[in-house]
Amino acid sequence: MKALIINGHIKWPQIAEGNLNRIIFEKSKDVFNQNRYEILETVIDNGYEIPQEI
Repeated sequence: MKALIINGHIKWPQIAEGNLNRIIFEKSKDVFNQNRYEILETVIDNGYEIPQEI
């Protein structure tokens, strides 16, 4: 099976660092890895390609 995990947080220095989103993102990856999923991940702050996501 496949899973697409998206961290949609946009970092705002000294206002919203995105720590909660990062923790949830990492825990999600752990759960999917334990269940042998093929994981595709996107971090919005790093850019993304819509056709690839689809």
